[in-house]
Amino acid sequence: MEVVKPNYYVQIQHKGERQRFHLHHPNKAVAAARARDIYKALLTGGWAALTGREENGAWNGPVAASIRTKTTVGELIRLVESVSTVRPTTLRNYVKAFRRIVGDIEGVKRSTKFDATREGHTEWKSRVDSIELHALTPERVFEWKIAFLKTRKSAELRSAKTSVNSLIRNAKALFAKKHIKYLAARMELPNPLPFEGVVMEKQPSMRYQSKIDAAALLRDAELELAPCAPESYKIFLLGLMCQGFRK
Repeated sequence: MEVVKPNYYVQIQHKGERQRFHLHHPNKAVAAARARDIYKALLTGGWAALTGREENGAWNGPVAASIRTKTTVGELIRLVESVSTVRPTTLRNYVKAFRRIVGDIEGVKRSTKFDATREGHTEWKSRVDSIELHALTPERVFEWKIAFLKTRKSAELRSAKTSVNSLIRNAKALFAKKHIKYLAARMELPNPLPFEGVVMEKQPSMRYQSKIDAAALLRDAELELAPCAPESYKIFLLGLMCQGFRK
């Protein structure tokens, strides 16, 4: 059986636009010569000179799967959705977190006016998805994180740190290493990536911290239970002592 080698492709960037060309040949030397011809034609006449062009079968212009796409939040989400292998619910959490961070950074308010029909939420998503991906930088993500924490009261700070870590972790998953090469071949990714170098907050201890005043309970039990319900008082003492040993 004859083994058919795959044809070569070339990716060329010029004046902020990048496209992928099918070179229609499996031989490396022949494909390289055709890539050279395409590049020379591009320098001479620009992108318009290549559209629909065919020169002795060398190329037919950009292939259908051109890598030039809108560098927007929505485009990134659609590309990741096309290759992601995580569970749909997990992917939805990633996307939700990413949109939340981008929307907050760009000041896109989440309206509740049309919650009954979801029109408000759809409009919000549409606005966030149209934002240029390059607007999201590590510096802006860091500033968003600090602002997120500063707006919380001291009593809410522990929960806020957990929330901000969860949002960053989920949103960052859209830029997983296993997807980066695929994404970079089809759209202009920002450099550095949005969450590069953004440090997570130190996770607060999840250990249960009792707020029960054992001394006050003991005084009350001695006054109320000891005189009229001694057996209940004994049970209370045993339970309190056991709790103390557990700690």
